[in-house]
Amino acid sequence: MSDVLSDLKPNPKNPRAEWKPEQVESFRESLRRFGDLGGIVLNLTTGQLVGGHKRVEVFRSAADVTIEKHEQTEDAQGTVAHGHVLVDGTRFAYREVRWSAAIETAANLAPNRWAGDWEWARVSRALSD
Repeated sequence: MSDVLSDLKPNPKNPRAEWKPEQVESFRESLRRFGDLGGIVLNLTTGQLVGGHKRVEVFRSAADVTIEKHEQTEDAQGTVAHGHVLVDGTRFAYREVRWSAAIETAANLAPNRWAGDWEWARVSRALSD
């Protein structure tokens, strides 16, 4: 496993299209402001999920689900705890934040703003393989 960012090579078969500069900048700002919204993100202020709605929906039918977390001092993105959800022995990213309702709303909208497009020829090749 590499611990140097330069060793992380993009997969040439990735079916996502290259981003336009404004998409890259929008995503950079989202990461700076909200952190990683992948996985399961719970806003403790409102008690609502910010990310991971569909994952949690699927996890409800699992036999064994446990949230393991480590509290931390609030960081620049509002994170106050991080860890994972253990679902039938498999780990999934988990994080808790303390955000106002307005920040929560902005974070819910952010991923859709910088969503990528597909390279349909690559998608076709991937499905053929």
